[in-house]
Amino acid sequence: MELYKIAVRAVFAYVALLAMMRFSGKRVVSQAGALDFVVALIIGDLIDDLLWAEVGGAKFAAAAGGVTLGGLLVALASYVSPAAAKVLRGEPKLLLADGRPVRRGMRAERVNEKALASLLREEGIERERWPDVAHAWLEDNGRLSVMLRDDVRPADGRDRAAAAEKAEA
Repeated sequence: MELYKIAVRAVFAYVALLAMMRFSGKRVVSQAGALDFVVALIIGDLIDDLLWAEVGGAKFAAAAGGVTLGGLLVALASYVSPAAAKVLRGEPKLLLADGRPVRRGMRAERVNEKALASLLREEGIERERWPDVAHAWLEDNGRLSVMLRDDVRPADGRDRAAAAEKAEA
């Protein structure tokens, strides 16, 4: 195939995908999860087929548009129905409670203690500080949410206000 034809197909794919991304909303980029990853994989394969002229532009647009629409419908179902969201996106799993690993949650997410330690280190929590953690949840997007015990959490504006009230009394 001639190079200019590949370039034209690439530009067409770029414009079509950009339009679909704008149509599907920023959620796809900023909150990508497992379902969004599946959509990206399928569309990536479709682009390959388009670039090497295995399918025409109209077929690519129809297939990529259908996959994007399917992703939107799944996102809408997750938004409208908590039950659908639980099935489609999963739910957070408790991995650490009161400084101790929660084996049930770790087993469900296939996270061993070494991986848990790595996730906590990414949050700035070394092994010796695990007792400071009230709860650590593995969210449905794969990120770890850590809640420190109240007596060890960093001071914030509420603490400043409470200290000022106490000083005035």
